[in-house]
Amino acid sequence: MSKVVTKESVIGIYALLLPLYVAYGAVWIVKKCKDWWPK
Repeated sequence: MSKVVTKESVIGIYALLLPLYVAYGAVWIVKKCKDWWPK
């Protein structure tokens, strides 16, 4: 079976993955900030 990658499917994949990357980046930044500013 050959997969045909269309522009619409690529945009759909990025639309699904982008929020995950943004959330992961936000969590990483928060953890770094907590490391730099101990309570």
